Amino acid sequence: MAQKHHHIWDLPKSVFPRSTGNKSKDYAKDIGRLYGSLKYTETRLQYSGQISTFNIKSISKKGGYSTSPEEVFKSIEEFVYHYENFCYRTFSLREKLVHFINAVVPIGYEDKHVDIKALLINPTINTTGLLRSLKKFTGKHALGEVISDRNSLTHRLYYHDKFDHYLRPRNSGNKGSAWLAEWRKLIETHIRRANSAIGILTTVNHEVAACILAH
Repeated sequence: MAQKHHHIWDLPKSVFPRSTGNKSKDYAKDIGRLYGSLKYTETRLQYSGQISTFNIKSISKKGGYSTSPEEVFKSIEEFVYHYENFCYRTFSLREKLVHFINAVVPIGYEDKHVDIKALLINPTINTTGLLRSLKKFTGKHALGEVISDRNSLTHRLYYHDKFDHYLRPRNSGNKGSAWLAEWRKLIETHIRRANSAIGILTTVNHEVAACILAH
């Protein structure tokens, strides 16, 4: 029999504290809304990313369809737009998740003071099994990299230190076929990162819901 997965936003009413002012149920609904929005954004990101890589590849083709420079930059602008939205929405979902956990598990932080750093070192989080899920937002795997990209965007470092608005390679030398291949590879890396991040978020959703039910 297949394992039954639970969603944070579909948890039974019995898991939500009934104390006055507790926002855990509202946070659960917000997480569901953000997750759905992220899935849609990731779909748009995938479509625009595939078009972008096709357009870059067609630049150096000797026959068949040849993309104009305007088409190339327009498609990449759309891809970057969706990727940036994906980063911001992923961060927002993480923050809602942190507040949800703080509200539904008796940890003791004031809502306005809680953050992921506080939860990562909280002993109660460790005993509930939630630490494993929260750690997925850190490190060098896909979800942690999306959060890192969001932080770079917020501090305007995204374009200056790594790549420009069109995700072109930093090497400004000969822009021949090897350079174009590197450009396409950079976009494909971001496409895979977003796709992997969605998969990890789905796992986090199931893990957190299971931990809350078991707590």
